[in-house]
Amino acid sequence: MVYSFYTYHLKGRWLTCLCWLLIAVFVASSLQRFVVHPSGGHTHRQADTIGMSMMFAEDLQGHGLRALDFVAYPKVFQRGLQDGINASEFPLLNLVTGPFFLLGSPLTGVFLASLLVLLLNLWAAYWYLPRHLRFWNVQVDSKTALLLWFCAGTVASQSNVMMPEGVALPLVLIGTTHILEAGLNWKKLLLGILVCNLGVAAKPTVAVAMAALPAIALLVREQRHQGMKLIFAMGASLVFPAFWYLPHAKHVLSIAQGPQIFALAQLHPIASLKQVGWHGLLELCRREPYHGQFPMFVGWIWILAAISLGEWLAVLIYFTALIAAISLDGAHIFVHAYYFIGTSLFALVIMARVLARTAKKRRIHALLLMLVFWGVLFNIRGNVWVWARNSDYWRIDHWKTGSIARSMIPNSYHLITDDGAYPLKMLFIGRSGTAANGSVLDVCNRGAYLSIPLAIVTDQSPLPAQICPGRRVEIKTAETSFERWSVILVNGG
Repeated sequence: MVYSFYTYHLKGRWLTCLCWLLIAVFVASSLQRFVVHPSGGHTHRQADTIGMSMMFAEDLQGHGLRALDFVAYPKVFQRGLQDGINASEFPLLNLVTGPFFLLGSPLTGVFLASLLVLLLNLWAAYWYLPRHLRFWNVQVDSKTALLLWFCAGTVASQSNVMMPEGVALPLVLIGTTHILEAGLNWKKLLLGILVCNLGVAAKPTVAVAMAALPAIALLVREQRHQGMKLIFAMGASLVFPAFWYLPHAKHVLSIAQGPQIFALAQLHPIASLKQVGWHGLLELCRREPYHGQFPMFVGWIWILAAISLGEWLAVLIYFTALIAAISLDGAHIFVHAYYFIGTSLFALVIMARVLARTAKKRRIHALLLMLVFWGVLFNIRGNVWVWARNSDYWRIDHWKTGSIARSMIPNSYHLITDDGAYPLKMLFIGRSGTAANGSVLDVCNRGAYLSIPLAIVTDQSPLPAQICPGRRVEIKTAETSFERWSVILVNGG
């Protein structure tokens, strides 16, 4: 099968201006949304990631360079009185963004860290996506590549939040591009393999995107001569992730103390598919093109257009990648659709090739281009809606409440919050501690908590007699126009 070569450039002054306007508005709406992070879909997962970056910053501040053991032993923010070591994903994002939280307030750190994720996505889409697509025998200009990147639901939703998916896919795109371009340049090949190792280790579900290498060798005649090299590079790109998630994760669990918030990776693809079942598999394959890797609600139009143009192999690869992603995660993936992010690369290939092949068919091409614009607009709308809902149009600022509470808490006091499984109040305050949920007022009567000074932060307004009998208690209030927290200082036993 020969994959013919096509070229596509967004032409016309007005279309070019509209393209850059949409990208600028997406970036601006992302910047606006940063001030309400963690926000939007999977806020809990964002909170964990931000917390780990804050934990690394806290370790750096307290222990200096000794804190670099975080590389091998990542720690969570809601660590209690333990070390907080967790068998998590490789903490690449936390290591890079942790120092930002030493530059000012917690919000400053979140803003700068989120900005770094967005800039990485812009760079990968503008500079590397066109180069990568050339190996699929389709050449697009950089502004079209940006439109495709930010019209795709899953990619755009991860490009401006603090989650490892937002760095994993760009890194795999960058790494695979270097591998494809390497030729006889072994330094470039090794660089590509290294970057892919980091990307997959940061989020193992993007491993399905590595299938682009053997797929290109199979479909594109000009690349068949380097088929064995590409297969070798794909295998070599999975060495560090395999080490991290198999022997190293078990080692970490054997020494870790405190709450474990990450499930140990399991590689049982057949069992995972059986867990999902035929009905679930078909439902996911229906759902994801509809509101996943393509522009929202219109993915099936792209699928049908691709099939009508004879691009059935690209479609087959996309659906195979969906099934591969399901086999990695099982039924868990129903509520964590961002685990499909690795399949987005193949959706981008489909859209690029369909756009290029319909360039001379005015009506069809105009419709498809409108769908691309629609995808970007929908993602802009998502940013604005999340910001408006979380801030009530600048009326709510949890970071402000957290700052007030932090100013009331002495550095030597251990923080206890009524956070549940996810450390939201801890993030807003900017201190690690114990997430006690409904038992927040009782923790001070337990074990090691009996002998240390505590700062209890809760939405409740308890009476002093209800708190820590026999210990001196001082109750303060962190109050803003939209919420009121009790800050309860309990002296050491």
